[in-house]
Amino acid sequence: MSSKADRTGLSPIVLSRILAEAASEIGLGGWEYHPDSGRLIVTDEVRRMFTLYQDELISADVLAERLIPEDRLRLLEAFHIALRTGEGFDDLLRMRGPYGSQRWIRVIMHTEPEGGTIRLFGSVQDVTHTKRAQDEIRQLSLVATKTNNAVIITDLAGRTVWVNDGFTRITGYPHSEALGKKPGALLQGPDTDPETVARVRDFLERQVPFRETILNYGKDGRPYWIEMDISPMSDEEGHCTGFIAIETEVTERVRFQQELQRSLSEKSALLKEVHHRVKNNLAIISGLFYLELDNVQDEAARDLLLDSQSRIRSMALVHELVYRSESLAEIDLNPYLDGLIHHVERTLRRNTLQVTIRREVDPIKVPLDRSVPLALLINEVLVNAYKHAFKGRERGTLHIRFSALPTEWVLFIADDGIGMADVAGAKTSGSLGLQLIRTLTEQLQGKLVIHSEPGKGTSFDFRFPLN
Repeated sequence: MSSKADRTGLSPIVLSRILAEAASEIGLGGWEYHPDSGRLIVTDEVRRMFTLYQDELISADVLAERLIPEDRLRLLEAFHIALRTGEGFDDLLRMRGPYGSQRWIRVIMHTEPEGGTIRLFGSVQDVTHTKRAQDEIRQLSLVATKTNNAVIITDLAGRTVWVNDGFTRITGYPHSEALGKKPGALLQGPDTDPETVARVRDFLERQVPFRETILNYGKDGRPYWIEMDISPMSDEEGHCTGFIAIETEVTERVRFQQELQRSLSEKSALLKEVHHRVKNNLAIISGLFYLELDNVQDEAARDLLLDSQSRIRSMALVHELVYRSESLAEIDLNPYLDGLIHHVERTLRRNTLQVTIRREVDPIKVPLDRSVPLALLINEVLVNAYKHAFKGRERGTLHIRFSALPTEWVLFIADDGIGMADVAGAKTSGSLGLQLIRTLTEQLQGKLVIHSEPGKGTSFDFRFPLN
């Protein structure tokens, strides 16, 4: 048994197989050239690399033909120099691959004197993936170095291990003053938001990618805003080894947004003040009507004043809700109904009448341009019910249902009052209340169905398209 087998305990056949598998795994082949006989011996891996048949005759020229012209000349010249001088060779060469592709191989040539001649031997390794990875790393390094963005790499403890020139341009700190320091401790200042700092710390502790905008300070004390994208870096086993941050200065963008927000806040405050004053003016008009009631004895005239007061109050409620709301574009229907029902009850309630109101109202936001006509419409139906539906009765029930369907709103208001004998006549009635209901329904592009039977109450079924 050979000494090799004695030391490892493996037979030469097993060792040969293991070495062949290892060579195939890393794309490494061996070769040997005898100049006296002109024989070129190659391993199977070299045949595979150069796409040669197992029984195909091989020569240095055959292998060189697979290389691109410039590298073919270099290899042949290296052969001649090695045979003359015994000088070895180690370099990367380009080989033509299938379908016009290009691969990189590393050719190593050693020389050894043999009976008055020089024997050549060495290895060939396919390093295409390695070369491409190196090129990609070189390109990425160039991008990281030359980009206007700041690039920071930290270790797992958050200490800076590398920064690019963009970091120095933005912060004013040279590489030497940044290395070994934590970026937050170096760059954050008195007006940096503590909540943002806490979020950043939480993301880093959880080792997840994140994006944040934060206020930093340069070496000269200049405050500036950056948007940072931070990602964890991992080793081959998936363990986090540090973080890479790409930071873009967004000072001008943030200042523009802040200025825009200030402008919007000023305009919102102005619009709220307008709604407040409109509501106050409507309240004054409503109050004047209330004072005038003391001087009016005619019941018909009093009814007109009360109706007008109720309509004005229904509009004033809209402006009051807008003034109190965070939104100037819409109102919440539920609190509006609370205020309207309370006002109608207080204005039209009789001592001998008790009305129970049952509500089923979805959480609906009504756009401001539709809220006033909708408010007037609901007011008219409620006032109509209080004034006419429960005549001669001590109790009554009103049912209000407002539903939001995918394509429309459905408003259903019904009472269990005395009903109407002539529904068709009511639809064409000349009374101001019903005229307003029809007009407001058309303004909202809605449809109305009135149903009533004597002794069984009246219902108003409205359908309003969402668009």
